[in-house]
Amino acid sequence: MFQQADYIALLPEIIVASGALFLLLKGVFARTETPTSSHMHAVLALLGAQAALIFTWQDASVAPFQALFVNDSFAQVCRSLVLVGTAIILVLAHHPERRVKSYDMEFNVLMLLAALGMMIMVSAANFLVLYLGMELQALCLYVLVAIRRARLRCVEAGMKFFMLGGIASLLFLYGISVFYGLSGSLSYDVVAALTSDGGQHAGVALRVATLLVLSALAFKMTAAPFHVWAPDVYQGSSMRVLAFIATVSKVVGVIVFLRLLEIPLRSQLAHLETFLFALAALSMTVGSLAGLRQTDIKRLLAYSGISQMGFALIATVAWRGYGFEAVFVYMLIYFITMLGVFALLLSLARKQRQISLISDLAGLSTSHGGYALALAIFMFSLIGLPPFAGFFAKLYVFFAAIEQGHVLLVVWAALMTVVAAGYYLRIIKVMYMDTPQEGALDGRIHIDNRLIVFLTALFTVLFVLAPRRFWDVVLSLWPSALN
Repeated sequence: MFQQADYIALLPEIIVASGALFLLLKGVFARTETPTSSHMHAVLALLGAQAALIFTWQDASVAPFQALFVNDSFAQVCRSLVLVGTAIILVLAHHPERRVKSYDMEFNVLMLLAALGMMIMVSAANFLVLYLGMELQALCLYVLVAIRRARLRCVEAGMKFFMLGGIASLLFLYGISVFYGLSGSLSYDVVAALTSDGGQHAGVALRVATLLVLSALAFKMTAAPFHVWAPDVYQGSSMRVLAFIATVSKVVGVIVFLRLLEIPLRSQLAHLETFLFALAALSMTVGSLAGLRQTDIKRLLAYSGISQMGFALIATVAWRGYGFEAVFVYMLIYFITMLGVFALLLSLARKQRQISLISDLAGLSTSHGGYALALAIFMFSLIGLPPFAGFFAKLYVFFAAIEQGHVLLVVWAALMTVVAAGYYLRIIKVMYMDTPQEGALDGRIHIDNRLIVFLTALFTVLFVLAPRRFWDVVLSLWPSALN
């Protein structure tokens, strides 16, 4: 039934699943287990899967397991993004000298399984396969958020995440069940052949199903008005779990959103412009305005992510042009920038307590001048100031929208950029102008964190030298099925 080529094409997923199973069995049978041991095994499993992905690179004609998966260049790049991003988060989060009880083995297993779910999501060519990947990822994230059971805030965040995530899953399941009823299949290609002219009732059912599926994905992306879980979950999560949710998980949600819009839901795009317009405008407005009054750095990052999602989604209304490509480029730049931000935040502490308030960053320019400069660069990039990478990210999505006549949305985005700049500049002001209330920041920044901060800051600054080259490379990796 299945050929050897099918298993070879999914060898990276098999390696990640095997690594998670190995860690589970090791945790049961090993007499002694060190945090470093399970951590290194998890990183090696991810790097091994990345090596397998490189050596088994397939052309776009290969569709493993009877076309349940797609194996084009875009899927390969997205799987690589998941593997490398998860490995980086694991490396950045591993500071055993700061932990009392952090469930390292369980944490590493759940990270591997969440990465496996995301790899399935980005390479799925069938709605049921996509749902299985989404649920595997979601269940792991629910547990990761609540893994510190002794802290009431973590448990509360995990419960909120689970309950609201369950509602999103129900919306998705109901939507794809309508697709199945209309087409008799859950394959992307078959659903793509559905049109609204099959009758009035069929047209309404198709549009409702499309909105349900996209709403469920908007929940994963923390786009307003489906963002209500994000501030509390971000605040209740540990910084290392938050780094994973705010970078890899968010980017994967956008990737799946774009692939569904481009392939199975392409025929519905003309009817979705109002929905996409509202999604972008609400996300920008809610994220920018609500972020101004935040004092907790995790909640601020939540609203920052909502706002950035709104800016990225601006280009989705330009689906007739190069809007989807602009969104993908925006999210890549956002992903790299946020890796640098979390590389710093995971390293900083005050009185052996990981920082949680914006005021905890006071005095960073005195104790760690180079890292204060790097964080300032990241903030300027998130605002979208030239000549940093974030400026070009916004330029791409703005031009894509303007080209299709959505000038009003771009004007509103420019206004919200000015509003959002308030809380990014406040972080810079605290670092350089405020004096710490509880002594200087302590804890040394590890060499791996330093390397990530340096590389991401270098990318953010030097992007100005080759923005067109970066754009061309991304276009060359776009799915061969896309125009």
